[in-house]
Amino acid sequence: MTQQLPDVVTQARTQGDESSIPETGRRIGRERKFNKSQEFKLIDFARANPKATYARLARYAHDELGVSCDPATIRVYLVRNDMVPARKLPSEGAGAAGALGKHKGRAPKFSEANEIRMIEYVQANPSATMVEIAEFARQELGISTDRQTIRKHLKRHSISKKPAPKARLAPEARAAAEKHAKQRYGYQARHRVEPAPGRYPSSVTDAEWALVSDLFDHKGAGKHPTADRRVMLDAVLYVVRGGGSWRMLPAEFPKWNNVYATFRRWVRDSVLERMYDRLREMMRERADRAVEPTAAVLDSQTVKTSPQGGPKGYDGGKKVTGRKRHLLVDTLGLLLAVLITPANLHDREVAAPILAIGKEKYPTLQVTFVDAGYTGSRTAAAASQHGIRLDVVKRTQFRNQQWVGPNQLPLFAQESHEFTPFPILPKRWVVERNNAWNERPRRMNRDHDRLPTVSAAWIWLVEARMLLSRLTSSRSGANA
Repeated sequence: MTQQLPDVVTQARTQGDESSIPETGRRIGRERKFNKSQEFKLIDFARANPKATYARLARYAHDELGVSCDPATIRVYLVRNDMVPARKLPSEGAGAAGALGKHKGRAPKFSEANEIRMIEYVQANPSATMVEIAEFARQELGISTDRQTIRKHLKRHSISKKPAPKARLAPEARAAAEKHAKQRYGYQARHRVEPAPGRYPSSVTDAEWALVSDLFDHKGAGKHPTADRRVMLDAVLYVVRGGGSWRMLPAEFPKWNNVYATFRRWVRDSVLERMYDRLREMMRERADRAVEPTAAVLDSQTVKTSPQGGPKGYDGGKKVTGRKRHLLVDTLGLLLAVLITPANLHDREVAAPILAIGKEKYPTLQVTFVDAGYTGSRTAAAASQHGIRLDVVKRTQFRNQQWVGPNQLPLFAQESHEFTPFPILPKRWVVERNNAWNERPRRMNRDHDRLPTVSAAWIWLVEARMLLSRLTSSRSGANA
C-alpha cells in the first residue's frame, strides 16, 4: 500500500519550501541506500577513479561501505552530485581527474594535440587515402582507429573530400595536345612483314627458328615425329594469333589432333616456358643487365572465360566473371612467373604463391613493386618469408579527389603549361604494358581453355613470340 504523506509535507512541497518539512517527513518513501558519510566516500572514490564503471562502484560500495545496491542506484547518487560519466575533453590531459564531467559517451580517440597533427598531415597531403591517414595515426600518433572515426574528426574541422579542379591547358599545352591527338598509333605499314610463300604472318622466320629449334628436337626413346617441329609451332602460333578452334586449322598444317597433342606435350614438359627463359636471358644481355634479376613488378589482370568450363570466379571490383592472370616481370618487362587463378581470389591471397615461384626460379630477387591491392599483413608476411622487400607504388599524384577545408577550393581552375597525355606510374607501367600486349592475339582476349596450366602456357608462348621478333629485328635491337 502507498503510504500517505502528512498534510504539512504536502503543503510544504506545493509551496516549494521543503526546509519546513520535519525530519520524519523527509524520510517518507523509499529508504536511502547511503547515508551522508557513505555518499561522500562514494563520490570521493568516483572522482579518484574517473574511468570506473557502475559495476566497479557497486563493488566498492559493497566491499568498503557495506551497502548492496545495483548500478542504477549508483547512477542516481552520481547524478544527484553532478557526477555523470562523460568523455574526456580535448583540452584535458591523459591523466586529468575531471574525466567525469558533463559530456556523455566514450573518450575521443584523438586528443587535441593529436587531432591538430592529423589535420596538418591531411592539409599537407590532400590526396591521402583513408588507409594512409590511418597508417599515419598508427605509426606517428600511436592510435589505432577506423575510417569512420577519422572521417568524424575531419568533419569536425569542416574538412571533406571533393573532386579536385581540373587544370585548363595553356595555349602552348593545348597545341601539344592537338598534335598528340593527330598522331596515329597501333599497327601500321612499317610493322607489316610479308611472309614467305606458303607461310602465314604468325609463322616464325629462319632466324627466329634458329634461336629455339634445339628445344623442340626429339630426345630419348620412342617413335620419332613424322611432322616437322617448325610446322607444328607455326600451327600453334596460327591458333593463338587468329583465335580459331583447333579443328579449323588450314590444310597446310598437319591434322588438328596431332597438333593439339603435340602442344599438350609441350605444356606438360614446360617447353614453352624454357623457350621464353632462354630468350629473356638474351634480351637482358643485350640490355647490359645481369642474367638473374634482382627487382620485379607484380600485377594481375581479370579476363572473361568462355563456356568451355574450368575454374572461374567473380571479380567484384571489375564486375567480371572469369580468371585472373598474375604476372611477375622484371624491370624490363620480361616475364618471370605466371599464375592463373579464379577471379574471386584477391591479389593478397595470390601474392604468396607467385612470389614463392619467382623466388624459387630466381633466388637473387630482392624487391618487388606492387600496387595498392597488395597491401596488408598477409602480403608483407609472404614477402618477408622469402626475403623480398615490397615497394607499393600508389597513384598519389594522379588522384581526382582531395581533402579540402572550408573556402579552400579555387574559384577557377588553374592553368597548366604542361601537357601529359597519360600519367606514367614508376615501375608499374612495365607490367601494365605486358597485360595490354597479351590481349592482342585474338585467342587471348578471353580465356578459352578449361585448364589453368594451358592458359598459362599461352602467355609464355605469346610473350616468347614477341621476344623472337625483337631479337631478330634490327629496328627493335636498336631500342632494346
